[in-house]
Amino acid sequence: MDTAAAFLKAFRVDEPVAWMPHLELAGVVADAPMSGGNEWPQARPARAVVKPTRAVAAYSAGQSVREIAFEHGVARQTVSRVLEEVGVEIRIGRRRADIDVEWLRRRYIDERRTIPEIAAEVGVTMTTINRHLEAAGIPRRARGSASRATAIRVDPRAGDSPLLRRILVGQDATQRAERFLIVARHDTMTAAATELGVTLSILANQMRRIGVDAGGPLIQRAFRGQPLTLTELGVEAHNELSRAFGLSEVEDPARAAEGSQ
Repeated sequence: MDTAAAFLKAFRVDEPVAWMPHLELAGVVADAPMSGGNEWPQARPARAVVKPTRAVAAYSAGQSVREIAFEHGVARQTVSRVLEEVGVEIRIGRRRADIDVEWLRRRYIDERRTIPEIAAEVGVTMTTINRHLEAAGIPRRARGSASRATAIRVDPRAGDSPLLRRILVGQDATQRAERFLIVARHDTMTAAATELGVTLSILANQMRRIGVDAGGPLIQRAFRGQPLTLTELGVEAHNELSRAFGLSEVEDPARAAEGSQ
């Protein structure tokens, strides 16, 4: 019994030690042939249910082993073994989130951050943030009401650049910036639209919008066989966006406008 208990403990199996006598000893005749005495029974398929990538993502987002096990319908020990096999160090005890009420109120009420955004920032689950909101007496917003915050939020990659802080703000700002960098690689807007899989009118409107945000046109369209070029402001925007997005200027050079230095 002690040996069996030590074996179960070594493999973190939280189950009682049980012993079942041989069927013949118990006076029962087996209907099916018995396996060899030195063979272990087939493992339960519970571990196959837990996908390592999904478990790691959930655990890194702040979910506990117990919560992940409950979602998958398996024992905590099963989840622990899956995480350990991929090199994830198991946290000891439940993670406590020390969240300042005023900080939470400012993030949620004043800055209008969403619950998933706050949860990701703190490194806990959305359930934890909901629980803190309720404890602080902060009423939750209706679904979809956070869009105003998106319209005024600047992408962190803009840094201190005045130009990027005008470009990388608002809904779909990052998409417009990325598409501008793709347009700069092509001779025509049509070729860029084909690569992106969008219509020419949609892409042209986005390039017009990014120019308005930047403070002036960034692109001179192809004309009479001449390739598309960037304006002086477009070259500046391209260089700053390339640095912000970590692109190589050698791999993705900007084409200066004709006559610009």
